Amino acid sequence: MTILWNGLGLAFCGLAAVLVLRETRKEFVPYILLTVCILTFLSILPFLRETMEWLRVIGTGQQYTQILLKALGISLLTEMGCEISKSAGEAGIAGYAALIGKVELFAITIPLFRQLVEMTVGYPG
Repeated sequence: MTILWNGLGLAFCGLAAVLVLRETRKEFVPYILLTVCILTFLSILPFLRETMEWLRVIGTGQQYTQILLKALGISLLTEMGCEISKSAGEAGIAGYAALIGKVELFAITIPLFRQLVEMTVGYPG
């Protein structure tokens, strides 16, 4: 719950800064958005560390844990990049960033798909 409050606090502070600066110093708005994005990501890191530790404790396969954490990181970074691009008025770049994120997610999950296909084809009966 602390993560939610910290994230919302950062978002509203960033929104207030953008609304004030948009009228007076428009050139600073992208920098404010980038700063809010970075601070939001940094506020999520403790949760990610706790999640990694929890996954280690429950004994999931290390390969699956790595893929899960990589997918989570790619998703978060892609979403933040898309939102920054959209906020800066560059919807085209946001679309390209989303595409790159999807391709990267597909690339890291190929080993899982390969294992699934091998299990399915090799399954007797």
